[in-house]
Amino acid sequence: MKLAIVADTHFGHAKWGEDAFLQGKAAILEAAEKADALILAGDIFDSATPSLNALSEFASLLRQASVPVLAIHGTHEMRPKGQANPIQFMHSAGLLVNIHQNRQVLERDGQKIAITGMGGVPENYVREALKKSNFSPLPNHFNVFVFHQSLSEFIPNGKEEFISFEELPAGFDLYVCGHVHKSQFAFDGKLIIPGSTVITQMRKEEEGAKGYVVYDTLLKKGEFFPIIARPFHFVSLSFVNAQPEEVANAVKKEVERIVANEKEKPIIRIVLSGSMREGLVQGDVSFQKFEQAFVFVENSLSSKTLAARVEALRQNRAGKMSAVKMGLEVLRIQLEGCGVDAEELEGLLDKLAQGEEVELEKHLRFKKKS
Repeated sequence: MKLAIVADTHFGHAKWGEDAFLQGKAAILEAAEKADALILAGDIFDSATPSLNALSEFASLLRQASVPVLAIHGTHEMRPKGQANPIQFMHSAGLLVNIHQNRQVLERDGQKIAITGMGGVPENYVREALKKSNFSPLPNHFNVFVFHQSLSEFIPNGKEEFISFEELPAGFDLYVCGHVHKSQFAFDGKLIIPGSTVITQMRKEEEGAKGYVVYDTLLKKGEFFPIIARPFHFVSLSFVNAQPEEVANAVKKEVERIVANEKEKPIIRIVLSGSMREGLVQGDVSFQKFEQAFVFVENSLSSKTLAARVEALRQNRAGKMSAVKMGLEVLRIQLEGCGVDAEELEGLLDKLAQGEEVELEKHLRFKKKS
């Protein structure tokens, strides 16, 4: 039997909604054409309460799929106990089979396939959820376990509550993991991560092809099929004692280089690190607008002047002011470094703490450059 696997389509995404629908549609319909059944491994929707448009578009895709569709909810679709999530809604409408805490058996050419699922749960609860559920494979079946969680092996410097592959229920022939957005095969092909079909987080690990996987249970082999998707590039630029023009020109050069090699308007995230020349701050750098790409610049350049002011504050006033006041002064300095005039900061925070309504624009004003 051939199983198509799609995950993390994020239908209804607030920023990239059109990309999410077009690319998710391509993955689902193409995958269904190549397989005997379709597995959706969570985060099909970007929200636990998607819009009627998102629900309608997804329902239309399910009606076009000519194979059984089995699904679990992801972490984006989790809802409080007793409240139906979008996958349960689609199950009630007869458009798919919800396999969360459930098992579905399929059969083809004399081979029986048992597919068991566990939808996304909070990371700090996953071990308890696995223990309570006590998932186990069916004898004389090809057993698949579908889940939607972080795995410590694939998230560098992750949290302690992330489970490892070894902590998953034992004895299954294949494990399918949603949630991780980079497609990969691991543990001698026993673990398949199809990856997302759309960019949502603009992290470096989201670079690369988007698509779906088709797995042959007789051959015990999976294949990744790419879809046409909007390109994404993650760029890191480092500087030492940089002038504003140097930084702006470097960003422009990178954008032009990427655009020249792409047929479709790309998404580009550029992270700036290093230092500005003494006396300059982040707010002194201006970036042009780009029509040929969606460009997002994360300016983490440090200022020697600001760093010196913060250090002097810590040394000269340590022990003479409360931790709160010290924090406020450091925050004020950092805001100034971003080109923001943060007058009356302490009074503003006091008002917010007391629940008063405050017009932030009147208090946080961008300085005009001379």
